[in-house]
Amino acid sequence: MTPVRQEVTGLTGQYFDEFRLGYERLFRENLKIGVQGIHRTLREAVGEAYLWPEGQFVFGNPGRGALSRFPKAQRDYTALVFTVQGQVNDNCSVLASYVLSRNYGNYPGLYDSYNHLVSPNGFVPFGYSVDPKIPTGLLPNDRTHVFKCSASYRFGFGLTTGTSFSWQTGTPLNEMAGGWKFLRPRGTAGRTPNIWDLNFRLVYDVPLAGKWGTRLILDIFHVASRQKPVDIDQQRIFLDDYFNEIGPNPNYGLAIRYQPAMSVRLGMEVKF
Repeated sequence: MTPVRQEVTGLTGQYFDEFRLGYERLFRENLKIGVQGIHRTLREAVGEAYLWPEGQFVFGNPGRGALSRFPKAQRDYTALVFTVQGQVNDNCSVLASYVLSRNYGNYPGLYDSYNHLVSPNGFVPFGYSVDPKIPTGLLPNDRTHVFKCSASYRFGFGLTTGTSFSWQTGTPLNEMAGGWKFLRPRGTAGRTPNIWDLNFRLVYDVPLAGKWGTRLILDIFHVASRQKPVDIDQQRIFLDDYFNEIGPNPNYGLAIRYQPAMSVRLGMEVKF
């Protein structure tokens, strides 16, 4: 049986506006520093929401048309970015950045991180709520502070070393019922732990005669990994199909996913 496709009148495609203002300057001959302000605002979202008590799914833009009972989707990202990039000397290069940011609104995005569902535009992430007054607050991927740095150094005998380091604050947590209903203001139930990550790479160019070129590569990922939780169960209470409370979740507050463990990879590249 061929499915019936219905046209959604007045539907507007999903888009956002972004404004950037920055300044860069050469600090030394090959070293550049910069600062940049970013403001990104979601103007329209598209998705499918479940209407209650009608018991049907409706596709459209939240805040108008068939989904006018819901608020307009809001997702505002504001950031201040500082960067340093360039050559320290002929053999050493560096790239570093610090980001101070805030991600605020009522629309987490195409991926529903609260329920770990991948269904882009398949539904409005807040569209199952019985109460159409969707709370605004800090969104799941809000990280106030993020610092990243990478550097490399080339020795004269064919060895090149590289490293990358990152440190970032945790993400906001919630108390939820059924994965859809907020029991307290969005993003106010604490945060996941602050995390850092350190990686190394060693590359050695093997001297060979002729057109052949061989490189030995050693990668060390997540050095001294602390195995801290990066995803935590935020559902405190279970709900039935009619949005009635049926009991507490014994796994509330427990880790779902941790930082990856330390690993090593050895490889070889041959060019001819």
